[in-house]
Amino acid sequence: MENYTIRKVDWRGIAVKGKIRIGPQLLEEGTKLARDVEVDGLLLLARGTRLTKKLIFQLVQKNVPYVWIWPHVQTENLEIYQKNYEHFNNLLMSAKNNIPIQLKEVDDILENFSSVRSPRELIKYVHGIRKADHYTYQHSLNVCYLSMLLGRWSNFSEITQLAQAALFHDLGKVMIDNQVLNKPGSLTEEEWEQMKCHPDFGYTILLKNSEIPKDVLKGVRHHHERMNGKGYPQGLRENEVPEIARIIAIADVFDALTSNRVYRGKRDVFEVLQYMHDCYSDFDLKYLRIFTLNMLDNLLGERVLLTDDQVGTIVFNNSLSPFKPLIQTDKDFIDLSQKSNLKIVRIL
Repeated sequence: MENYTIRKVDWRGIAVKGKIRIGPQLLEEGTKLARDVEVDGLLLLARGTRLTKKLIFQLVQKNVPYVWIWPHVQTENLEIYQKNYEHFNNLLMSAKNNIPIQLKEVDDILENFSSVRSPRELIKYVHGIRKADHYTYQHSLNVCYLSMLLGRWSNFSEITQLAQAALFHDLGKVMIDNQVLNKPGSLTEEEWEQMKCHPDFGYTILLKNSEIPKDVLKGVRHHHERMNGKGYPQGLRENEVPEIARIIAIADVFDALTSNRVYRGKRDVFEVLQYMHDCYSDFDLKYLRIFTLNMLDNLLGERVLLTDDQVGTIVFNNSLSPFKPLIQTDKDFIDLSQKSNLKIVRIL
C-alpha cells in the first residue's frame, strides 16, 4: 500500500500529493480518476478513466462513498466556497487565540456569498462537501449560506446581520474540549452540559468586539432555543425566541442532519425535511414552510431512488404535498401524491 502524506484538508475533501478525494455527487464530466475504483473487491473503473455522465451516475447508483481524482479547473462557486473556508479558518484561529473578531473578514465572506450567481449549484455543493473532522468549519459556512437564502426567500429585513449571526452560531465550540466535540458515542450528562454552553461561549467571545450588532449576539446566543420551549440555554418559547435565531435554527438543524458526523452518517434531504416537519413544534412554521418549498424547488431535475427501487427524475413539485412530487421514469410518470405506499428514498 502506498505511504501517502496528507498535504491539506480543505473544502474539497482530502488532498494527497495533488490528488483529491471527493464524493461522486460532486464529480463533473471530464474528470480523470487518480486511483482505481473497486466495489466488493472487483474493479469498477480503472485509474486514468475520464468520467462521463453515465459513469458518474453508475458510481452514485453503486453507493461508492468517494473516489480519488486529479484536480481540474474549478467552477466559480467552488472557488468562492474555498475562499470563504480560508477566511473562516482565520476567524476561528483568532477566537482560539483570544483575539477580537475582525468584521472585515466577515464582510469578505458575505460579499463572496452574495456574488454567487447560481444558488442551485452552490446548494448542491453544500450537500456534498462533508468531512467530519472539519465539520464545524463547513457547517458554519453552510448554515451562513442557507440562512442567507432563507432570509432572502422570506424577505427578512436584516440579511447582513442574519448572515453574521449564522456564520458565528457555533463559534463557542472553540471553547469546548475536542474529545467532547468529536466523541463517536453518546455524550455523558456532564459532557452534554458542557456542549450546551457553546451558545453562551460564542456570545461572550463576540462581546469583546463592541461593533457586533445586538441582533447578531441574539442570533448566536439563542440559535438552539425552540418555539416549544424545549431548547437551550434559556428555554425561551414562541415570541421570546428572537426572529433571527428562528431562521438560523432551521438552517442549523437541516445542515447538521444532512452532514456526516463522527457518530452517524448523513441523512437524505427529503428524509430530513420530512423529519423537521414532524418536529414542527420546534420551529417557526412560517419559515420552515418557506425553506422546505424552496429547497424542494431547487431539487427539480434531480434523479431519485424510490422505495420500489425505481429510478426517476423530479419534474414537478406539489405545493399541497411537498414530499410527494411528480416523478418521470424511463417508462412512465408517477404522481407520488396518489401512491401512499411509494416515496423517495434518496437523491442520486
